[in-house]
Amino acid sequence: MSEREPSSKDAYPLPDDLDADNDGIITADELVSHFDSDHDGTVSVDDYIEVSKYDKIDKNLDRIKARRSGKKGFFRGPESITFLGGIIYGVVFFSIMSALSSGFLSSSVNNSVWLDQEISNTFLDPAGEECLDSSGVVWINIWIDNDANKIRMRVNNAQPFEDDAKQLRMQFVQTDGTIVGEKIFGNTSEGYFDFSPYYDDEYIMEVYFHNMSGINMSNLDDEERADIIKTAPLYTEGNGPATLPIEIHTKEPTFLPWDSETVQEAKVTEKGQRVCLTFRQLGGWSWALMGAEWAGGRETAMLTGGSAGVPAWWMAFISLSMSIFFLCVQYPLMYRFYHKDIDDILSEEEIERVVEGALKRCEKQLHLEIDWDGFGVRAGSLSVDVLVPYRTTESSVIELGNVNSEMVKVVLDDFKIYGEMTTFQFTRY
Repeated sequence: MSEREPSSKDAYPLPDDLDADNDGIITADELVSHFDSDHDGTVSVDDYIEVSKYDKIDKNLDRIKARRSGKKGFFRGPESITFLGGIIYGVVFFSIMSALSSGFLSSSVNNSVWLDQEISNTFLDPAGEECLDSSGVVWINIWIDNDANKIRMRVNNAQPFEDDAKQLRMQFVQTDGTIVGEKIFGNTSEGYFDFSPYYDDEYIMEVYFHNMSGINMSNLDDEERADIIKTAPLYTEGNGPATLPIEIHTKEPTFLPWDSETVQEAKVTEKGQRVCLTFRQLGGWSWALMGAEWAGGRETAMLTGGSAGVPAWWMAFISLSMSIFFLCVQYPLMYRFYHKDIDDILSEEEIERVVEGALKRCEKQLHLEIDWDGFGVRAGSLSVDVLVPYRTTESSVIELGNVNSEMVKVVLDDFKIYGEMTTFQFTRY
């Protein structure tokens, strides 16, 4: 079988200083000028070898530049599927959480505890017992926020009494019945209490939600108002307060460098049957858990949610969803910006050639004189050291003190084209 005749398509692009005419012929003068590296008017074998070596490097650099600057999709390969999957999952997840927490769904769905009640009977809920159905019943949730040294409380299912006169009140009681702290929050359904001023001991938090409808509070001083509030009827079932036994203790520092200070903490010593959460409450806690995890990590989110009676399966679902979304979105982005194909990694000779080309442009544009016999580049694993002797001329368009910064800028621009992230420094003598 006869060999195929060579074609112009097989040839590499010509160097910039060589031009072929319509017949594909390059003049002898142009060839001599191109290969005469020492500019003595003749082309020796050493000249030809040296220039051919540079031509080969330049051709490879041109290929790398073409690959990196060519029209292509932002993502290619498996990372595009991962990124698209992460975006779709994030849109669906955050849309569902927004719909649940905003009350956008019908009231029958918003106030339904069906999901929590059904899952509490399965292996997904480690509590091992069905949660308590509180549909239509006013109940008060009390939980501990150790990051803020606060005991927080919120009245649930109080929407029917939104326009009524009401008062939220709490008492902080020692186990012997002594009241050591009390606070009236006013006409609201949520509040918090700072436990940091209190000594390490066991206490009982009592929270009252009073019905003040029809009670005249005008022309009364603060003490009289407080007495009337305390004797007002309650909205809560059984006409008793919501109680929660709490222990305050000081956590001693450990040998770990990030745990070198004493920290006051509170914990619930006895928890009753967990109350089922409605769809809307689950949606609201989803944002609170995400915020806690962003601010203080997964452990903070789990401790906060566990203290507030958020089901373990919901906390796990929120944390897992955050991981899926951020990993599937961040990984392709990091891969896209920091990954380089093996063929695009510059060798030491190619790095030297890029630096040399950039400095030659500086020499021409800024009217400098560079001693190329003393020029040298040493490419290490962490940085590139460039030795470049130069001087300004009478026609230089830049001050001597600004030459280095301009050279650095030009070289960095070229490095960016090839995706080279190595740092470098100039040395002049």
